[in-house]
Amino acid sequence: MLTGFAVTGRNGDYPGLGWIVVTRQDAAVAFADATRLALTILGIGLLALPVTFLGAYWFARKIALPLVTLTRAAAQIGRDPDATNLPHQRGSLEVMQLSGSLRALLRRLGSVEAQIVRTAEQYQQDMDELRQLADTDPLTGLLNRRSFLTVADAALNGSRTSDGLGILMADIDHFKSVNDLYGHPAGDAVIRNVAASIGAALRQHDRVARFGGEEFVVLLLNVDRAGMMALAERMRSAIGSSRVLVEGREIAVTVSFGAALAQPGDQDVDEVIERADLALYSAKNSGRNCVAVADRKSNPRAA
Repeated sequence: MLTGFAVTGRNGDYPGLGWIVVTRQDAAVAFADATRLALTILGIGLLALPVTFLGAYWFARKIALPLVTLTRAAAQIGRDPDATNLPHQRGSLEVMQLSGSLRALLRRLGSVEAQIVRTAEQYQQDMDELRQLADTDPLTGLLNRRSFLTVADAALNGSRTSDGLGILMADIDHFKSVNDLYGHPAGDAVIRNVAASIGAALRQHDRVARFGGEEFVVLLLNVDRAGMMALAERMRSAIGSSRVLVEGREIAVTVSFGAALAQPGDQDVDEVIERADLALYSAKNSGRNCVAVADRKSNPRAA
């Protein structure tokens, strides 16, 4: 129950009655309109809440779904070889702008990556070419002296006495006369022909190098004295039976060989080469176009 009162007052010259007016009314009646308004607002709010929730969920999903898709697609780049860029995304203007910017960035990164790969491949190719130039003789394509000694020393250090390692030294007979009579281009042709003939006679695991000028050296692995002499004789015979054709002229070529087998006391391959070189000197003194072998006492004998 609500109670209210008011005191009458005077009005101009009229002193009034001096009454006190009191009124009372039930609270439910007094607040009926306010209560109805509050309940109406509450009802409208309760009805609007699911709609508002659904609308907010739809709006958030509309914004988040393209971003989630972009994130998942980006996570596949680098893992899946077929994933190289992001898919086109539809949605708000901001999402489309973000998708376009990321796609453009990945395209630029892809171009940079491709350039890096090309540069690395070119670098590797250049290094291989430089290594090839450093290790080979430019005229014949054979190993040069430095690379041959590296290979031969490694073979000697890694071999056992029973494996059998042999060295052949070869020298073109009367090569100075070839240059004097036919010219240096003819001399180069003769060197290339001899290099090819020696290489053709080698086994898969043997190695040959141009040691300088008209001299060659051959590394034979897993070989005994008889096998070494047979290979040297095969090379000598093949070279002697061939002719080098230069500007319509045939040039006969012969080669002398010195051979030596590695011994248990050899410290390095230079000692074996030295004995083979002594044997080569013996072959030259024995009339050339023959094979001489160094025995265990380093006394070379022509075969």
